[in-house]
Amino acid sequence: MVMLTITACKKNSPSSPTTKKTTDTTVDIYIGGFIFTNGHTVATYWKNGVATKLADSLSDTQVLAIAVQGNDVYSGGRFRTKNSELVAAYWKNNTITQLADTTTLSQVSAIAVNGTDVYAAGVVVDPNNNGVATLWKNGVATKLADNKAYSSANAIVISGNDVYVGGFIGQNAVYWKNGVAVTLPYSISGTEVSAIAISGSNIYMVGSTSHANAGICWKNGAVSNLSDNISTGFFSAIALQGNDVYITGPSLTTNGYYLATYWKNGVATKLPDVNAQSTPLGIAVNGKNIYVVGTDDAGGAYWKNGSIVSLSTQQTGYYCIVLVQH
Repeated sequence: MVMLTITACKKNSPSSPTTKKTTDTTVDIYIGGFIFTNGHTVATYWKNGVATKLADSLSDTQVLAIAVQGNDVYSGGRFRTKNSELVAAYWKNNTITQLADTTTLSQVSAIAVNGTDVYAAGVVVDPNNNGVATLWKNGVATKLADNKAYSSANAIVISGNDVYVGGFIGQNAVYWKNGVAVTLPYSISGTEVSAIAISGSNIYMVGSTSHANAGICWKNGAVSNLSDNISTGFFSAIALQGNDVYITGPSLTTNGYYLATYWKNGVATKLPDVNAQSTPLGIAVNGKNIYVVGTDDAGGAYWKNGSIVSLSTQQTGYYCIVLVQH
């Protein structure tokens, strides 16, 4: 199988586009998130609209990242303990692997699989409340930074023998190539990497800077003009297809709300929503089909080609999407 992208239901409304379920016969569509059940979020992934719950409803669990290899689905995220700590974990199909101890906060924000190796990236908060960017390979943790400044690993991509992880250390946007940190330009006043995508020799990273309250895109380590003249709080995800670059994030509307938006080569398309605000968190592209998932004021939101797609009548949250070629 070929991965097409790297690394959110609501009732219909007369003022919204027609809510519908659609199929793309050339790919399987995997979406990760949760279903709200019995007062708790239940880690869930959907394959072509069919939900698979990964946990019971006795405590909170969420899928924040997803990867697929062959018939196996790897879902990275977190679970809540009886002591209310959120703990990093991933599920291989329905089997959970705990990655950190239960005495402090941790989570998996990104996951990738290469052969028999499973990589998870995220953060572990130490007893002094300092987050430490962490990479797990087959369950073994490697700290990517010290605890002198808060750090986090938010994204991961594997290209050949190289492992790229994106995130931040302190106020600086950083990526690690095989564990070696590189600080990206324009790393001032709260800048971070949210997502990475690679095509050939080109490495794209997107994220945000609180200095300008704006999204930012880097291409091969330099700030890209795809960041220009875009009014957005942040860029959350990126997908590449041929020479086209698709980026998603919330854009500020004239009434002061943020609305889910994607940009194709810098040209914006705002996504309809019947609720006041929406935040996109994942994007994937297959041919002419563009998929975006995220959240809005009512819970999960999922769009295909600008139309709202319904996955559930229950309250949900959608954090990530991956397409896999048949």
